[in-house]
Amino acid sequence: ATIVADSVADSFVQAAEAAISQNVAEEFRLQDSETIEQLGAVAEDVAQKIDDSAEARLTRECDSIRFYIESGYTELAAKAIEELRAEFGEREEIAALRLLLSGGTTSSGSAAPQVDNSGAFNLDEFRSELGLLDEESDAADEDFETLYQTAVAYQEMGLLEQAIAEFQEAASKVAPDDGTRRFFQCANLLGHCFMQNGMPKVAIRWYQRALETPDLGIDERLALWFELGVASEAEGDLESANRYFEQVYTEDVDFRDVRKRLISLTTSR
Repeated sequence: ATIVADSVADSFVQAAEAAISQNVAEEFRLQDSETIEQLGAVAEDVAQKIDDSAEARLTRECDSIRFYIESGYTELAAKAIEELRAEFGEREEIAALRLLLSGGTTSSGSAAPQVDNSGAFNLDEFRSELGLLDEESDAADEDFETLYQTAVAYQEMGLLEQAIAEFQEAASKVAPDDGTRRFFQCANLLGHCFMQNGMPKVAIRWYQRALETPDLGIDERLALWFELGVASEAEGDLESANRYFEQVYTEDVDFRDVRKRLISLTTSR
């Protein structure tokens, strides 16, 4: 009887221990599950805060760029917009800033679709107003600026051959009637480089090409006529030099030393 009682007691003890172990395991599983849920909630909260922080920074940067544009710091604004686009991609806020920089925003701050003369929707103009310009166009502008600035640096250092090569390459990427002064600047400085290099005949050609630029102001024309007179005189073409100096003198008798040059030419003929 004692043996049976002990065996029954042992069975009860084993059953109790098993029950306790199962309860403990279940409790730990519940705790682990709660911990995982809590960690997941924390992770989601952190991710949301990161997203909110990025959006807040984008908003602050956009506000700063608007201030640059309104204050006239267009180059700084353009650079900041490109950096923002590289970080955040093509966002509506960034497209609106590029449109604002170009001077064509609507009351809602976004571009309005354009129609051509036939009344059809013009996708190219709309893309342009949004600032979604073709990468090729952007690359061409960057190429020109790089070539032009390099040429100017070479000229200032007296490296005329290198400057001429860079100016010529830059000029080949633009046109007199493209609505900018880029070709005019290249042609004018090429004329100066060739004059410094002792080649007035070639300088004359570039000054004449600079005159092809539409809508030149009177000061720009006077400067080119004067340089053409100087180059013609250096080339030995005194008749052409006299004609160009007379054009300058007719518009402005006090322009540089044009009066002195005309008198010198008159007495030497």
